[in-house]
Amino acid sequence: MSNADFEKFYRAQNLFSDEAEWQIFFETLRVILPTAFRITGNRSHAIELRTQIERYFIPYIQAADLEGPHVDPPAPLPWYPDQLGWQMTIPRIALKKSPHLRKFHTFLVTETEVGNISRQEAVSMIPPLLLDVKAGHMVIDMCAAPGSKTAQIVEAMHAEEKDLELSPGLVIANDANLKRACMLVHQMKRLHSPCLLVTHQDAEQFSNVLYPSPPEALRFDRILCDVPCSGDGTIRKNLLIWKDWKIADGMGIHGMQLKIAQRAAILLKVGGRMVYSTCSFNPLENEAVVAALLNSTDGALRLVDVSDRLPALVRRPGLTTWKVLRKDGEPAERFSDFAEEGINRAHSKCLPTLFPPANVADLHLDRCLRIYPHLQNTGGFFVAVLEKVKPLSKQDALYMETPAKAEDPPIKKPKLAPAEETTPDSPPLNDTVDSEVPAESDAKPLKDEPFLFVDPTDPDLESIWKFFEISEKLPRDQFLVRSEGSKQRTLYLVSSAIKSIMAITRNERLRVVNTGIRCFSRNDVENTPCTYRIHYEALPLLTPFLGDARKVRLTHPDLRMLLDSPNHLSVTRFSPALQERAGPMVLGCCIGYLYPEDAPEGHTMTGPMVFPIWRGVSSLYMLLGKQDKHSLVARVYGPDSVIETPKGETTSTPVDATPTAEVAEVTEDTPAV
Repeated sequence: MSNADFEKFYRAQNLFSDEAEWQIFFETLRVILPTAFRITGNRSHAIELRTQIERYFIPYIQAADLEGPHVDPPAPLPWYPDQLGWQMTIPRIALKKSPHLRKFHTFLVTETEVGNISRQEAVSMIPPLLLDVKAGHMVIDMCAAPGSKTAQIVEAMHAEEKDLELSPGLVIANDANLKRACMLVHQMKRLHSPCLLVTHQDAEQFSNVLYPSPPEALRFDRILCDVPCSGDGTIRKNLLIWKDWKIADGMGIHGMQLKIAQRAAILLKVGGRMVYSTCSFNPLENEAVVAALLNSTDGALRLVDVSDRLPALVRRPGLTTWKVLRKDGEPAERFSDFAEEGINRAHSKCLPTLFPPANVADLHLDRCLRIYPHLQNTGGFFVAVLEKVKPLSKQDALYMETPAKAEDPPIKKPKLAPAEETTPDSPPLNDTVDSEVPAESDAKPLKDEPFLFVDPTDPDLESIWKFFEISEKLPRDQFLVRSEGSKQRTLYLVSSAIKSIMAITRNERLRVVNTGIRCFSRNDVENTPCTYRIHYEALPLLTPFLGDARKVRLTHPDLRMLLDSPNHLSVTRFSPALQERAGPMVLGCCIGYLYPEDAPEGHTMTGPMVFPIWRGVSSLYMLLGKQDKHSLVARVYGPDSVIETPKGETTSTPVDATPTAEVAEVTEDTPAV
């Protein structure tokens, strides 16, 4: 694996001080990248899963008699908090084919499908950690798909939540590509957050978000700009880069990256933090963009020194000088060299901002982070953490203090002058620049079912609150539906911030793809005071608000029967305590609890497990999909346990294609799912 242009370009950048380190770096690029994953979800749940890996799988793999070369068990990333980020060098083919490793592979697949584990390259976990998101923050991920970094942001948003509290915050996950945005929705369904809003816009022209309190264009507390890039930092897993890499790749994408970063700077509030990152080694996509951004904001942004964060992460400082190479591979000393060589600038995509600016020493580019593969056996990455210390201009200060009018401020798009000698390194910005999407690419609302908020006095909400004895601290005015004809089939909960945003008609320009956590679904069942059931994904959020009326406590044999059986089981088959509790209950959804003291020996539980159960006329049924059941069995009864359908029992229920879908056999006393 080699590419002469790749080697020539990066040798010219003087990434390392000595030849020996260059050779180690270059040889590491030829070694296949280890697999990394992150344990997701709330803290107690994540610790349970981590304990399972430490207690069972690591000793098992260490003791296994494997054919072939030695295999190291997975190990925690030394710099990831709470040992929730992991990396392993086990080849994928060995995971699938070795009977000793197949259990671990099955565990990873199952937990990934239900959202408890996220497959994610180790270095891509760094930007969200340095973004430092807190509960209540307004956050936007400008280029979010496929969503692994957004997931970290959402988890950080909810990390310090207390019972009977809903985060008032907002996480906008945006992507310019509609298909990728829809894929993002699929990934985000695993997060179960009312704070998430998925949108579809070009990041460099992202619309102002109007906010009613106070009435103005929203400025964000945190912004992640993980921009599209040439991606040569992923060369250890994307081997085609060796064949396809060209000198012009970084040059061609620099302009778009700078526009995205500049738009983010406008959207960022004073005192807010922005992280710019790429999975590229190329300084034209990294330091050159950051330098141009800093110079275009006239001191409104500064690079933050994060050398004390993630102390176990081995990193190198950002470059303070770099080379721009022509197509012939020779360095260009200045922007005008391209004209002297007879190259059409418009087609070469060469911009003055590609070159180190005259004031490069004053920008503190050494505060940027460069992650090289040979340092800790990872991919390559670049991260810059920036803080907005003042408004971008006097006009911006006036604009931020003045309520938004019917129209946004006019477009004042910066222009790049044709010659280096007569232009600054980067045009100045102010917070009114490019604040409206241009007419030629005006973003219209997606043609999809609208989001409609439910009247807080709606009879359906009244019946749900009464049936489940829900605390009035759970706000009724933050539930919405997608238009589904005359019936409200599914109720979604959103944060107060999202409700405020979606209540403003002009925010239709956001092109909302999806939002809200699915909480309640109507079922066509008679003879019940409440036709709605609670979704499994919403239980972690809803549980603190629920009264005792529909709660049932299970023993672990009770749980085992519910998990193993594909059919309804008579209430009389369960423990006397469960019969006594569930027997008098009326038809409808109830909530099952398994407490650690009722679990079998060897469990990894740190708190109660909660799941939805359907109370039929005379039976009980677990409202979980197949993968969720497998995950629960492994957590409670150990990784060696599997779902065992009792002898003589078969299921007539088709398995839903969605891993986390809740399925149930439809009978006269079962909700239609």
